[in-house]
Formats: sequence, C-alpha cells, structure tokens
Amino acid sequence: MGIIHLVRESLEILESEFMIKPEASTYHVYAKDEWGGFLSKTRVDKRCLGVYFPRSLSAHLDGTSEFLRVNLFHEFFGHGLFCEHSLTGREIVSLEKDLAESEDRALKAEKMQEDKRKIISVGNPYFEECLHKRQKLINLVNNQMVSYEGFALWLESFLSHNTRLAGLFERKLEGVLHPKSRELLEKFISFQNQYGNFALFCQFGFQKKHTLEIIRGLVENIYAENLQTINLCMLYGSRKPESDIDLFVVSDKDSGNLFNGWLDIYQVNREELFSFVEKLDISITDPLFSGELVIGDCGLLNSLRSKALASPITREAIDYNLRRSDEQMRFASFFPEDSRERRVSLSYQESFRRNAELLSKRYKALTFKNLNKDN
Repeated sequence: MGIIHLVRESLEILESEFMIKPEASTYHVYAKDEWGGFLSKTRVDKRCLGVYFPRSLSAHLDGTSEFLRVNLFHEFFGHGLFCEHSLTGREIVSLEKDLAESEDRALKAEKMQEDKRKIISVGNPYFEECLHKRQKLINLVNNQMVSYEGFALWLESFLSHNTRLAGLFERKLEGVLHPKSRELLEKFISFQNQYGNFALFCQFGFQKKHTLEIIRGLVENIYAENLQTINLCMLYGSRKPESDIDLFVVSDKDSGNLFNGWLDIYQVNREELFSFVEKLDISITDPLFSGELVIGDCGLLNSLRSKALASPITREAIDYNLRRSDEQMRFASFFPEDSRERRVSLSYQESFRRNAELLSKRYKALTFKNLNKDN
C-alpha cells in the first residue's frame, strides 16, 4: 500500500471513529541519501527512524525503513493529533513558537555572518529570556512525556490494526522499541478496553466532541455491572468540546461526586431526590431542566420536573438554599486559592445564595442560566 493511499485511509478511520484528524501537520519522507543529511542538520539521533517537530508541526520519516508505514502512524498521526488537538500538545506548540520568537530576536542581536553557527552567547540581551523559555518547555515536555509518547504509541497500534499492518507493528514493538513501550501500550489498551476510545481521548486531554450515543456508551462503561442501579442520567453544563463533561446521576447507590480531570459526575440517591426537588435545590433542578436525558426513565424525569414546577416557595426552601451556600463557602476554605475545588465551591456558594434571594422574591430560577436574569 502506498503512503498516499495509507494516509487517506487513516484519515477516514480517524474522522469516522473520533471526529478528528491532523489539519495543520505535514509529513516528509526522505530518500536514503537525504535522511542522513537531515539528521546531521537537525542534530537528531542517528538511530532515529522518524521525528516530529511541534514547532513546525512537521513529521519527518526515513523512507528506507521497513517500518515507514507504522512510523507514519506514530509521528504524523500520533504526535500530530496530540500537538494540534490536545490541551498539553497545544501548550507545547505555543511554548515552542514563543521560544522561537525570542531566539530569532537573539540571533539578530548576534549580527552573525551567513556561515557562522547559530549560537546565542551569554552576553546576548535575550540570553536569559531564551534560557527561561527553553527550560519551561523542557519541564512541560518531561512532565508530559508519558502522555506525549504514550498516545502516539497507542494510535500507532490502533491504526496498524485497522489498516492490516498489525504484523509490521508487532515486529517493530518486539525488535526496535524498548520493553517499557509494550508496558505503556498495554496500560493504555487496558484503559481503552474498560472505558472506550472516547474516554481514552479525553484522558489524553483532547477536546470532547461527542453525541448522546457516545455519552451513553461512556456511562455504560463506567458503571458496568452497576448500570442497573441508575434511575436517571442527564448530560448538562456547557457541553462544549473544551469543557468538562457534566453528568447528573440518580441512583439506588449512595450520593457522591466523581471528578477525574475531564468528567464530573454528580450522583444523588433516589430516596433523597424528591426532598431536594421540593426544596428547589438549584444543583438538582438545573440538570433536570437544562440537561439532556442519557439513560433512564422519561416518566421519572417528567415527574421530577412537574414536582419542581408545582412545589410552593416556602421559608424552608429559602433557608435550605442559604445553608447550602454557607456550606459551600466553608468547603471552599479548605482548598488553596487557585485550586479547581475552591473555584467550584465558590461558584456553587454564589448560585445557592442567588437562588435563595430569588426565591425570597417569589421567583423560581430552576436553572443556573436563570440565576443571572434580572427579576
């Protein structure tokens, strides 16, 4: 199979499976006499069979390698997708380009001759700036190396198995890559098998492009044998690709929250639910009225909405929301000022306070959106 045909087939697979593809990245395949010169010019390890440069969003491949096709999956698709579409990858690219601008200014200040090596001297006015930015980039890459290389390795495996190149990939895995690469790959494949492809992409920091069907599959994978305990699951919040996925779950199990960096599940016990609705708890009424049904009984959802609409505004409901506001304020004080937990708690603190204020004016907000309306 030719490279061009392989690229087209891979693009179709990625768009079909993940609604994503490399858009700005390019790839370059070098002949035998060209590859050595490229390695020398870029000072890349002579043993290298392929490399991706985040600064230029470009993959470079040894065209004579027997592993050219799977190397294409790793460098162009793996690193390309990561750098273009994941949060960490975009940060790496941003730091690279920021560093490049500083280096350009520094090199101009050197007033070099055409044939002089591009070295920034210690006395250069931009030396410290470049040093600081380079170290910041190195720290980020080192901290995220498992994700950066792990995703590229996983995607290399995925595309290999979907383009009839699994045998070639296995030969590379056994004969070229470090044994720890197999351990890393097995770790991500295990996660994929348990939670699905969508969850794996989210775990790597990619935008969360989803449909209700995808979210339904995610919930089924997460709850697995406990799925029958779910009475209702609602998708709510902003539902933007760059935002966390917010799920409201009514279950026979205990109440609780789950957050892992991209998925936020707010779970309440069914026995407590009607009491919360009666008190017009905004954290409950918001997903009920603004969310989309993922799993559960439409009859239960309609019953809960009807109860919220019919429930009278009582002093008990107002005081309840005020107490919840105070609780969130105290909870926020347990966390550092710049922490996510503190921001979320303070946001809820304000929402409960505002809800109590509107209830005292005889107005049911029911959703977070309505809290900001003038009444």
